[in-house]
Amino acid sequence: QSTWGLLLMIIFVWAVFCSTFTPQTLPDCDQLKPFQVRCDSIAIDPHTSAALACHPNKTLTVLCDVLDGVRCRGSRTFTKTSPCRYTINRNGKKWSTALLLSAVFGVFGVDRFYLGYPFIGSLKLVTFGGFVVGNIIDMTLIATQVLTPSDGSDYVISSDLPVMKKVSLKTR
Repeated sequence: QSTWGLLLMIIFVWAVFCSTFTPQTLPDCDQLKPFQVRCDSIAIDPHTSAALACHPNKTLTVLCDVLDGVRCRGSRTFTKTSPCRYTINRNGKKWSTALLLSAVFGVFGVDRFYLGYPFIGSLKLVTFGGFVVGNIIDMTLIATQVLTPSDGSDYVISSDLPVMKKVSLKTR
């Protein structure tokens, strides 16, 4: 019995020793958590409420540095890609205008013509806004910013209005 006890104690001590002193692999610097890095601030256009450096693929590139005291592999300065709202310029389609056009003239398809969907606008014109039901659906889609301009850009939104963001949970 004492032999088994001694053998179990040796295995236990060996397991603790190995788990304590095995070198752990360091994460790559560009894969650190947001609180472990400091990234340059993003310039926001006050007229469009969108990032100035946003690309048409709705991403922007930011320069980041690893904070002091954080250990990682690779370069401590790196670029990180972040999602952003893309507006073509200050003359892009305004959310408030699209919503107003949908509420007032939506049964005639004016909102869809404004957003760049002439075929659907023509259908709404001929069917009196999809028998009003289509207009109510379009007002909801515009209000929640699901229906966006046909060119793929986001709405130009003045800084005092809410901006809708799509939120998703990613698990590893």
